[in-house]
Amino acid sequence: IGETARIKADVTAHSAVIAGEVQGNVVVGEMLELLSTSRVKGDITTARISVAAGAQLNGKLTMDGSTVSKEDESED
Repeated sequence: IGETARIKADVTAHSAVIAGEVQGNVVVGEMLELLSTSRVKGDITTARISVAAGAQLNGKLTMDGSTVSKEDESED
């Protein structure tokens, strides 16, 4: 999701890089990268995360890779 992107929805993905704004919950099965320009307003669930200095998260972070099933991943 690019720097100027604004998403108002829940996001489910195998892996993701966020540089813009997400208003909604984010569920990532493997690796999530929050770049310095990212702003997330919602809860994040992921197995692994990388957070750059300046990234903003207003929500709860849960690191549990078992939350995304194979059925969920097929909806990407």
